[in-house]
Amino acid sequence: MSEFELASICIAAGALVLSFVSLGFSIRVHRDNKKLSSASAALHAQALALQHGDLELSLRAMIGAAQARFFELSERHGSLLSRDPEKLNSQDRAARDRSVKLIEAAQEAVVNAYEEACSKYRDGKVDKVRFKKSYQREVRQLYEDKNHNQLFNNSSRFGAIIAVYREWEDKEA
Repeated sequence: MSEFELASICIAAGALVLSFVSLGFSIRVHRDNKKLSSASAALHAQALALQHGDLELSLRAMIGAAQARFFELSERHGSLLSRDPEKLNSQDRAARDRSVKLIEAAQEAVVNAYEEACSKYRDGKVDKVRFKKSYQREVRQLYEDKNHNQLFNNSSRFGAIIAVYREWEDKEA
């Protein structure tokens, strides 16, 4: 065997060893990437759950603030509203009319807060199972409340509330 053939065999053997080392390294990198990918997916799921939780807390706070404002105005203006408007002087009647408008605006703010929450539910931005457990009774009461009939009759303004109510409550659906 000549020196040239021996050198060729040594180079080929070296290349073969290098190929096996490279293959082993590639397999290890693949396994590590697979672990990292799984960890990344788990972290993404946790982040999404936290995001849902933050949004749900913010929706609850928004609804709570709107309800608190409505109840506070109702309490503050209740005595004036309970009086017969025909028996009021013009100044008290004007004050009563302002009170009615304030309370109606506060009531609409409550409905708007629920509309926002139901929109997030329909968009899949909150956990649907937990949202239904938390809000089903409230949405039903809001929708079926006789004081809100004018808001929900042929209304596109509150389409999310209507759609969520029908999804949860319509027996024929």
